[in-house]
Amino acid sequence: MIAVVFGLLSATLLVLLVIPALYVLFDDWGWARGTQHGSDG
Repeated sequence: MIAVVFGLLSATLLVLLVIPALYVLFDDWGWARGTQHGSDG
């Protein structure tokens, strides 16, 4: 029972906090695809 609770909690934190934070960091570093700033014309 406790393992299920911690599994759901860790999965929720991973989806809601860690993945968006990594995406923001990758966007700042220029690693995210399709985010060429200032190349619209």
